Amino acid sequence: MRSTQAGFRSGVAGEGPADLLVRLGPTVFVDIGLKSRSQPGEAPDLPEKRVKALVDTRAGGDCIDDALARRLKLPVHDEGEISGVGGRHRAFIYTARIYIPSLDRLLFQPFTGVKLYEGERWHRVILGRVFLRQYRLAYDGLTGRCRSSSPAGQRWQGRLAPSARRFAPSRSPRQGEEMPRPTPHPSPVSSAYAASAITLAEAVIAAISTYSSGWWARSRMPGP
Repeated sequence: MRSTQAGFRSGVAGEGPADLLVRLGPTVFVDIGLKSRSQPGEAPDLPEKRVKALVDTRAGGDCIDDALARRLKLPVHDEGEISGVGGRHRAFIYTARIYIPSLDRLLFQPFTGVKLYEGERWHRVILGRVFLRQYRLAYDGLTGRCRSSSPAGQRWQGRLAPSARRFAPSRSPRQGEEMPRPTPHPSPVSSAYAASAITLAEAVIAAISTYSSGWWARSRMPGP
């Protein structure tokens, strides 16, 4: 069973681990890119390392910071409308690989572009309920710990759960080979911020994160 710590082990600047979990939310580190530089069978080697990703039960789909996607020159897969506390607006949908080293999980799929950097958010990626469909999430608000794990007995093929294999080929395209068009996951432009009453299947407790704004929130914080 693969599992990772998505909470906080220690506090900073007078805030304890439980305070950070409330303010910042469950967090994992991910690597991002379009093509892996590793050989087939090796762990993906993507150019952007240790990007903070929020595990967000309020988000239906998975999202990436629009400025980061443009800087990495990720291809635009589609365009759609998203809605949240700020109303409705149009958004680009990018194709990307995102690798979660602590879970040995590779995603190759569309990600909705949202303005996390412009909004002074601490994270650059949002992993929503589509991602969490493969996991149990244990949220301990008293200690500030949060753990995500795959169910016991679940069989994995390579680096992917069976239901996710269609989103993420295990290798990069060979030279001259056309990159396969990924299958969009359900409701790729689902709201990343609209609040709703959600109960995760087999979850111990649903984590509702509170975003923080301001320069300090973007400064160096302890890793999960």
